[in-house]
Amino acid sequence: MATSASKVYAKLLPIRDDYVKRGQECAELTIPSSFLGDREERAGQEYSRGEQPDPHQSVGARGVRNLASKMMLTLLPSNSPFFNLVSDEELLDLLEEQMGISRGEVEIQLQKKARTIHQAMLKSNLRTESPEIFMSLLVDGSPLIYVTPEMQIQVFRLDQFVIERDPSGKLLQIVIKEAFDINSLDDSIRAMVDSSESKDKKKKEVLVYTHIKLVKGQYTRHQEVSEKIIPESETTYPKGVLPWIVPRAVKTSGEHYPRSYVEEYLGDLRSFEALSESLNDMAAASSRVLFLVSPSAVTDIDDLNGAPNGSFIPGRLEDISPLLAQLSGDFSVAFQQAQSIEQRLAQAFLLLSSLQRNAERVTAQEIRLMAEELDNALGGLFSIMSAEFQMPLVKAFIYRLTQSTDFVMPKEVEPNIVTGLDALGRGQDLSKLNSFMSQILEVSQAGIDVSMFVNAGELVKRMAAGNGIDPNGLIKTADELAAEKQQAQQEQMMQGPVADTMAKGMQAEMDPGKQAQLMKAQAETQGGT
Repeated sequence: MATSASKVYAKLLPIRDDYVKRGQECAELTIPSSFLGDREERAGQEYSRGEQPDPHQSVGARGVRNLASKMMLTLLPSNSPFFNLVSDEELLDLLEEQMGISRGEVEIQLQKKARTIHQAMLKSNLRTESPEIFMSLLVDGSPLIYVTPEMQIQVFRLDQFVIERDPSGKLLQIVIKEAFDINSLDDSIRAMVDSSESKDKKKKEVLVYTHIKLVKGQYTRHQEVSEKIIPESETTYPKGVLPWIVPRAVKTSGEHYPRSYVEEYLGDLRSFEALSESLNDMAAASSRVLFLVSPSAVTDIDDLNGAPNGSFIPGRLEDISPLLAQLSGDFSVAFQQAQSIEQRLAQAFLLLSSLQRNAERVTAQEIRLMAEELDNALGGLFSIMSAEFQMPLVKAFIYRLTQSTDFVMPKEVEPNIVTGLDALGRGQDLSKLNSFMSQILEVSQAGIDVSMFVNAGELVKRMAAGNGIDPNGLIKTADELAAEKQQAQQEQMMQGPVADTMAKGMQAEMDPGKQAQLMKAQAETQGGT
C-alpha cells in the first residue's frame, strides 16, 4: 500500500525547518510581513503587528521591492509576450517547398498563437499575484505556483508545502497541507472525515493534503483527507507538463529547497542593521542637551530655569558647562562603514541612487553605462528564471488552453523564452534583422547592388513579427499587390492614347499658320455680325 500524503509530509518536514528559519531571518531584515515563519507554530495565536520586529533601516525593504518590481516588469511584460513560438526547421523547409508557405507567414501565425497565450495570462490573476511570487523568491526563496484549470494563479508559501528533489534538481514529489473549515467542504468529502474528528465539535478545521509525485516519467496528483483519497481528485499530467511550478532564483546542487536572493547578502544586511541601530542610538545621545552646574556655584539654578529669554541673571560663566557626548570620532567611523555597506546593498538590489557618483555633474550616458553594467550582472538571475519560472508557466497555460478551449498547439512548435533587461519578446530577432539590413546598406553604398537578392515582402513580414505587430490590414497581401499592379498597367495603357491626342492638339495650337487662319475666321465672323 502506498504511503499516505500526511506521512510523506511528516517525513519531509524536518528538512524544511532550516529553510523556514533562514527565510524568516531574511524577512526580519527586509520586510518582516513578507514571511512570518512556520504558520503551524503560530497556530492558535494571533501574530499582531506589534509583535513583528521593526528594522532600524529601510535599505533592505527598498531593495527587495525595487528588485521585485524590476523582475515583474522584465519577466512578465504587459505590452508584449515574453516568449515566442519556434517551429522545427525541417517543418519550415517542408512548408516552403511543398505548400508554398513562406517562413514569414509561418512566423506571423506563430505570433498569433503567442498572443493568444499571452492574452490568457493577462486575463488571469497573474499580474496581481506576481508581486507575492517575486517577493517570496527574493526573501524566503521558494514559492509554489499552481495554474488552476480555470487559468487562475494560486500561490503557496514555503511553510505550506514540502518538496523532494533528486540530485540533479528534478522534482520528485510535492505535498501541500491546507486547513479548511469543515463546513466549506462538499458533503462527499465531509463524509470521509474520520469519525473521531467529526465527533469533536470543537474541531472545525479539516486537513487536506495534495500529493504530486513523479511516476514513470509522468506526474500524478491526488488529494487526501483522513488518509483517504478524495474521489475524482486523481490526475495524470502529460510528460513535460506540470501546472505546479516551484521556481528557484538561486540554484544549489544537492539541496531540495532553493536559497533566496536576500540570503546571499545576509552578512551585509546584518552588519548594516547593527550599524544603523548604533548610529540611531549615538544620534539620540548626541541630540540630548544637558548642562552641568558646579556644586559650589554662585549661580542660582532656579534663576536659570525660570529666566525669560534675554534677561540678566547674576552668576559666573565658569559655574556652568554643557555635557558633551564627544562621540564624533566613533560616529564618523560607524557612518563611513554604514555608507560603504549601503552602497554595496544598493548595487545588489539595483537601486538607482547607488549608480550616481558623488560629483556636481554626472552625465546621463555615465549613469546609463553603469546601469547596464549592473543589469548585466543580474543576467544569471534572469537566465535561471527563464528556465525555472517562465518556461513552465508558458507550458502550463498552453496545457490549460488546450484543455478548456479549441486551442491547438502543433507538436513541432515549442515556446522559446527570450529574457533580459535590454531584449524582451522577439527583440533579439528584430535586432538581427536590423543588423542584416545595415550590412546590406553598407554593401550597396560601396557600389554593389544586392537589392535584387532581398525579398522585400518577406523582410517586412518578419520585421512585423519581430515587433509583435499583427500585420492583418497593415501589410499588403500578394493578391492586393497583384491587383494594384494590374490596375496601374491598365491606367498606363488608357493614358497612352489620350496623352498622344492631347499632345497633337497642343502642337496644332502652337502652329503659326493655323493660328492665323483661326484669327481670320474669327474676324470674318465678327464683321458679318
